[in-house]
Amino acid sequence: MFPKRFSAGKAVITQKDNFSANIFHRFTSVEESKDILLTLGDNIKALRKLKGLTQVDMETRTGIDAGDLSRIESGQVNLTFIKLVKLAAALGVELNELFTMKNK
Repeated sequence: MFPKRFSAGKAVITQKDNFSANIFHRFTSVEESKDILLTLGDNIKALRKLKGLTQVDMETRTGIDAGDLSRIESGQVNLTFIKLVKLAAALGVELNELFTMKNK
C-alpha cells in the first residue's frame, strides 16, 4: 500500500511510480481494451438493428448524436457510464447485455 497523506478529507497518493499505468495494465492491456470497445460497439449495433432502430432513432431516444453513435458502434469511443445506461434503456436491455459476446 502506498503511503498516504490527507488533505481536505481526501487521501492523496504521495509515491509516484506510474501508479495509474500499472493499475491499467494489471487489469487490461491496450489490445484487450480495443477488443472490449469493438465487442461493445458490435453488440450495440446488433441490438439496434434487431429492434429495427436507426441511428437517428437512437439519437432521439438517448440524446446521443447519431455521428457519435456511429463511432461507438465502430469501437472508436470509450463510453461514459451514463451513455451506456442510456443506450441500454433505449434498446430495452440490461446494462450487462451490452457486453455479452454475441455468436456471429
